[in-house]
Amino acid sequence: MGCSIDGLAGKLTADEISSLEELDHGPMRPSIPFQHAERLMTLGLAELSCGRLDLTFAGKQSLAMMRGA
Repeated sequence: MGCSIDGLAGKLTADEISSLEELDHGPMRPSIPFQHAERLMTLGLAELSCGRLDLTFAGKQSLAMMRGA
């Protein structure tokens, strides 16, 4: 699974990574562009939960890998 997580992170633009990091601070923020939210959901890094965008397990793992944790 590690390879697929690493591959997902490599598909993101710098702006999409910023949006992914923003989600790590809590439920969907208004500053996340719709296109980023849609892309993150398509890649399985974010999901709608109770009407709000939140990180998936894969999204949390991708962030940890990008941060070198």
